[in-house]
Amino acid sequence: MSYLNRGKKKTDMMTVNIGELLQKVINERKLQKSAIARKIGRANGAVNPLLRRPSMQTYLLWEISEAIGYNFFHEIAQALDEKTNFTLANGNEQAVQKLAEKDKEIEKLKLEVEILKDILKGGK
Repeated sequence: MSYLNRGKKKTDMMTVNIGELLQKVINERKLQKSAIARKIGRANGAVNPLLRRPSMQTYLLWEISEAIGYNFFHEIAQALDEKTNFTLANGNEQAVQKLAEKDKEIEKLKLEVEILKDILKGGK
């Protein structure tokens, strides 16, 4: 992922370079920059400066995402997951285990409800 950059801050944070990612998507899809500019209501040359930006305001990225039918926010979320291991598959076994325990508890309670229903039916 060439659009991922190591930051030069003290935290050495990995970030997504939106301009490089936008350029990659434009190239892969063989999109016309002027057509994108028209779809987002900008002048024909407005896309080129965006390609040099490492970041972008959310509303503008949203407009571009809708205009070209590409979810840039998904790319950002994936990069965040890779960096921080937010996904369940990457180390949150404890949460998965708790969910499994809750599922078992729910099944047990369903069985108890059925038993109680049968008892009540027999009492009438």
